[in-house]
Amino acid sequence: GDQRVCSNYRGITLLSLPGKVYSGVLERRVRRIVEPRIQEEQCGFRPGPGTVDQLYTLRRVLEGAWEFAQPVHMCFVDLEKAFDHVPQGVLYGVLREYGVSGLLIRAVRSLYDRCQSLIRKSNSFLVRVGVRQGCPLSPILFIILWTEFLDDVVLLASSARDLQLSLDRFAAACEAAGMKISTSKSEAMVLNRKKVECLLRVREEILPQVKEFKYLGVFFTIPEGCFSSRVLCSPGDCLCSRVLAAVLEDCLCSRVPSAVLEDCLCSRVPSAVL
Repeated sequence: GDQRVCSNYRGITLLSLPGKVYSGVLERRVRRIVEPRIQEEQCGFRPGPGTVDQLYTLRRVLEGAWEFAQPVHMCFVDLEKAFDHVPQGVLYGVLREYGVSGLLIRAVRSLYDRCQSLIRKSNSFLVRVGVRQGCPLSPILFIILWTEFLDDVVLLASSARDLQLSLDRFAAACEAAGMKISTSKSEAMVLNRKKVECLLRVREEILPQVKEFKYLGVFFTIPEGCFSSRVLCSPGDCLCSRVLAAVLEDCLCSRVPSAVLEDCLCSRVPSAVL
């Protein structure tokens, strides 16, 4: 992004080696307790489920709609600095609801009590909200609190009116939880054999309507009269990534039975490849 825009910057946590080991131990203990209670639809930051599951589902939905000439209105939603808006006080209560012991909660809390940050050439200041980006423990803390609001959400509806209603409800739920939809990164797209406008609003701002969107590393394209998707793979990627991307694209574009795809690919390709 533009280096002159402050909102494009992210605070990164640099932990010492003992700190990383300690955070990793806490992450494994917390995950062992909360993992069985996380919703199946949540594929972010979890072992087993991954981005390929979501890509395959979206691809099949759009293929079926295109085959039967059914319109699909989509809104690709991105949340505004999601990791930075986690209320720490609420987080500890959620951990307790998930069955995490008081001793383990105190250990997690020790990482955030009296936590300070600084900007170059400024004095340090206390941080009372958000989880650390770069800490091994942060992903699991994030998804148990915002399990319904993880980034890279796609809202689907058969009409622009229904999609706007869904978007309004989603935005209201996010704001009630202390989060906001990023209007600069969220976009609308329509799968239809005819040209259709889809004017979606978030906080009185109209989201741009596009014909191509990169969702979880895959470009979904709707030019005139057809529908396609292709895997993003830049020339600088390693050979392994390019080969796996080609295999993934072939599987997404073919009518591979879901059980076969799941066994052979979905649970095996890490999200980093995308």
